[in-house]
This record gives sequence, structure tokens and C-alpha cells, in this order.
Amino acid sequence: GQLEPPPKVGFRGTLVDGYEDVSWFGHGPHESYWDRHQSAWVGRHSGKILHQTFKYLRPQENGNKFATRWMALSPSSRTL
Repeated sequence: GQLEPPPKVGFRGTLVDGYEDVSWFGHGPHESYWDRHQSAWVGRHSGKILHQTFKYLRPQENGNKFATRWMALSPSSRTL
């Protein structure tokens, strides 16, 4: 018989207001995947959380950072 496809596993969360920055150690600064990570260098990267995704025409996975060793979310670094 036919095997059922494996279940999809994901993560969904919300952030406390004011958290807008992300920094990580791994491939970056652009998105990277197991089959497309050689153009992304390993190092410490940072940016705005909202800038880590891309609104493709067809909804799909995006914003991945291949082989990330650590990640930190932090409040906005904006000053008034």
C-alpha cells in the first residue's frame, strides 16, 4: 500500500512588543539552505526581524539561516 506523507512540523510564535532586532552566528546575511549556502559566509550577522523574510509570489518557506549556531532576539536599537 501507499505510505502516508510525513507530518509537517513547524514553529509559530509571537514576540513581546518592542523586539525588532535579531543577531545570529551562522551562514548569512541572506537566507541560506542546505543546497544553497555557499554564497553565505559563516560569521556573526544582525538585522531587523522583519527583513529576514521575503514575500515570494507563491507562499513558501523563506528566511532560513543554514547551520545557525545561536540566535538572539532583542528590543529595537532605535534611539529617539
